[in-house]
Amino acid sequence: MLAPLEGHNMQELKEARDRTRDRLISELEKPHIKALLENIEAHASRNRPLRKQEGELAKIRLLKHITKTVPFYRNWPQSVQIEPLQLEKFPILERSTLASNLGVLISRDQITGEILASDLYLSSTSGSTGHPVTHIKSSESNGFAELVFWQRLQAAFAIPKTNEWLDLGLRVFGQPLVQGRVLPSATIAWNMRTYRRERPEFMQEYESILRAAEPDVIWGTPSRVHELAKVVDELGILVRPNVVLTSYEPLTDSLRELLLSQFKCPVASVYGTSELGLCAWQCSKGAFHFDEDLFVLEVVDEQGEVVNDGDCGRIVITSLHSTCVPLVRYDTGDLGAARRDICECGREDPRLVRIEGRRLAMVITREGVEFSPYRLIDYIGSMGVHDFQIQQTYPGSLRIALGKQERPLTSDRKSQFIALASSFLGESTHVEFSHEHPFVLANSGKKNPFVRITDGAEKF
Repeated sequence: MLAPLEGHNMQELKEARDRTRDRLISELEKPHIKALLENIEAHASRNRPLRKQEGELAKIRLLKHITKTVPFYRNWPQSVQIEPLQLEKFPILERSTLASNLGVLISRDQITGEILASDLYLSSTSGSTGHPVTHIKSSESNGFAELVFWQRLQAAFAIPKTNEWLDLGLRVFGQPLVQGRVLPSATIAWNMRTYRRERPEFMQEYESILRAAEPDVIWGTPSRVHELAKVVDELGILVRPNVVLTSYEPLTDSLRELLLSQFKCPVASVYGTSELGLCAWQCSKGAFHFDEDLFVLEVVDEQGEVVNDGDCGRIVITSLHSTCVPLVRYDTGDLGAARRDICECGREDPRLVRIEGRRLAMVITREGVEFSPYRLIDYIGSMGVHDFQIQQTYPGSLRIALGKQERPLTSDRKSQFIALASSFLGESTHVEFSHEHPFVLANSGKKNPFVRITDGAEKF
């Protein structure tokens, strides 16, 4: 494995890549790996009727499981009255409830109290919804479902079984520069650090990787993939992956078009949460489709009732394979709209047709009325600005923080944006544009396109 910051040249990186590939190919020949891959492929290749049928069976299994083994549901008075078991009769699980009641949400043996899972690992959220959560997962159940998801995604975008990724996602301290993953396919990941233009070694590292790698996939946050696109353009290096996949942050339509122009391949956003894992990717028509044998998608109102198709509400998801800490009707903290009819792309699964963003990340007027910031975010993107963050420092007051490399907006562009903001936030809305104020990042390093901050004073 190679560590970053050691000035590796292109030949050294290619040799590290080749050694990693040889090791992965050798791992794939092991009988237990072959058997697991065959099982993943068998599940991933199910047609839609089989997925729907298995989803219904998995839902009943999960509900029976939680009423017998999870103290939170076993002690819930209404659970004994639900017959037959109906998902919509169970309570919505809030993030705050998960954070404060984790102990009684774990599946346990009724007699011994032992946890009914092995190969456990912790997963933590960034806290961008207001409630940082540490969650327990099981490699046996959660891990297998995630591998099935990835297998289907790779098939959808014709990603070869032995592949390379440029990984510009959220970095974990100590990650090697070149890393191999065996499942669900032999993957070589180039773990690229956050680019910093003021340090020459970053340009050298990026250039060495880009000249050594032959990526089938570019994966990462939209802001980091955008930076990569600018570096590729400046260096004049041809990068032609099968697909660009983004997650963690919203992908604006204008940035999608820029990435499509730069990399000449499909560009899709992938939806998920730290607790649920990755759940859905965008089809060619922009909808996020959910596989019915892995997840149940609901959009509900504030009373927990399912809204009509196309209406906006709280995005609630059940993970059908989360048996250690079952996530049943889990409130993601996001707002959006869903539909269940046939999509224009031809798929028939439930899908999110619109994601409005975090419920706790809403623009507030001087009168205390809340609005989704996503119309403002899309408008800024449509002006060709891709590195920015809308910061609300006071009700009715917005700051548009611009990246150092973004050109200053013209007076006309500023006036157009202020007019749009004022049209639904009120004429008294104050807007400033700044290249001087830094972006506010979550603990994980994620840059949300809209944040509410206080500038040191309690204003909300």
